Amino acid sequence: MLWKRDKNSSGSWSITGRLIFWFTVSSFALLAFTSGFLYWVLNQNLLNTEKQFLYNKIRVARTILEKNPQPLDMLHEEVAWESSAHQFAKFYSQISYASGDTIVETPGMKKVFKASEFPKPVSADKIPDQGKKWRSSNGQVYLMMSAWIVVGHQTHKRRLMRIALDVSHDDALMADYDRKMLIVLLFGLFISAIIGGIVARKGMKPLHDITSATKKITSSHLDERINAEKWPREIRSLATEFNEMLARLEGAFNRLSQFSADLAHELRTPINNLMGEAEVSLSRKRNTDEYRQVLESSLEEYGRLSRMIDRLLFLAHTENAETVINKTSFSANEAVRTIMDFYEALSEERHITCTIKGDAELFADPMLFRRAVNNVLSNSFLYTSDGGNISIKIEKQAPDNVSVCVKDDGIGIEKKHLERIFDRFYRSDQSHSINPGGSGLGLAIVKSIMDLHDGVINIESEIGKGTKICLGFPADVG
Repeated sequence: MLWKRDKNSSGSWSITGRLIFWFTVSSFALLAFTSGFLYWVLNQNLLNTEKQFLYNKIRVARTILEKNPQPLDMLHEEVAWESSAHQFAKFYSQISYASGDTIVETPGMKKVFKASEFPKPVSADKIPDQGKKWRSSNGQVYLMMSAWIVVGHQTHKRRLMRIALDVSHDDALMADYDRKMLIVLLFGLFISAIIGGIVARKGMKPLHDITSATKKITSSHLDERINAEKWPREIRSLATEFNEMLARLEGAFNRLSQFSADLAHELRTPINNLMGEAEVSLSRKRNTDEYRQVLESSLEEYGRLSRMIDRLLFLAHTENAETVINKTSFSANEAVRTIMDFYEALSEERHITCTIKGDAELFADPMLFRRAVNNVLSNSFLYTSDGGNISIKIEKQAPDNVSVCVKDDGIGIEKKHLERIFDRFYRSDQSHSINPGGSGLGLAIVKSIMDLHDGVINIESEIGKGTKICLGFPADVG
């Protein structure tokens, strides 16, 4: 079959089937129109030639009778002898009085025709432009005309001329052309369907290649791509978008897999701690103080789990495409000073000097802004030695950007960790040793908050010299 219907749909054709159908219909219509037009042109040319032949004979007879009223010898030559002399254009002619009596005619004409079979004659001042086709009992086809002829210049004296041309050969030619044209049309319909099938299948091959490629794509083979370099532009754009979608899916799947592995790893430690403490406490009878110690230790682990769950829920909320944040204009300096009030006691205890410079009007979500800055400050306090320095600088760097930079002179971060420092659960070896109870979600939350604000985050760090993290917020309300 040249086309087939889609198994998954009721009565609908495939694209290939539709292309074949419309290509065949259009090709057949064009072929039929061309053949019909050529048939009409040929028929009109033959008919005009036949009419012109008959009219020329009538014109000659009119000329003879107008100039020579009694030229019976010339009429005999024109009517009787001329008609017999034509081998391939057999015609009959007759000239008679108005009363109907014959003056001269082609021999044997009365045996073939009756006067009533000829069309109504046209007047002597008109050119006969129409004829009548008539088929005899033996199957011969004739084109007949009738016309009045004026004798001399006396309009009251008229003669009637009847003439018939044998057009059987032309009629047979047109009948043969009809048969051949029908064969050509049927053959053209068949060939058009075959060519349409070949063209449609070649044109649809890229889609079949895409289908074959997509069948190879599974959760374990998301790295498969469709090579569309030699495809048509329309299909190439589809394949390019499909490849980009696969790249996004692969990235999301890898992140999800990594997230699941990291989450399992992070949850395993507190759960193992809780289970170990519970097993130890149940191994023998203990007094109230010992049970209290176990509960207090468990409570710390519960708190760690609770904070981790809250942060994960926050990250899931911020990554939702439909999340709407409540932006408003506020002073960045005032917001940062409010945050620093919480660290005042800690900075005095550890003799860490904190400074805030600059100010700018910021358009952002105040609560999310405070959380992002707080997470950055928390890391700075955590990895800055006693007696160190932490500085916060706020400035409007461009007409549409406000920068909030937090710089410390702490232990710093190795360059190999900077690319992944904002990934969930990612922690360097130094981070594990200094803060074993951390979850590695603080800076990931900062990154999510900046993404919600269409902002940017940059980090610079050097071992032993400290770290600088800059948050760039769009300042324009629009």
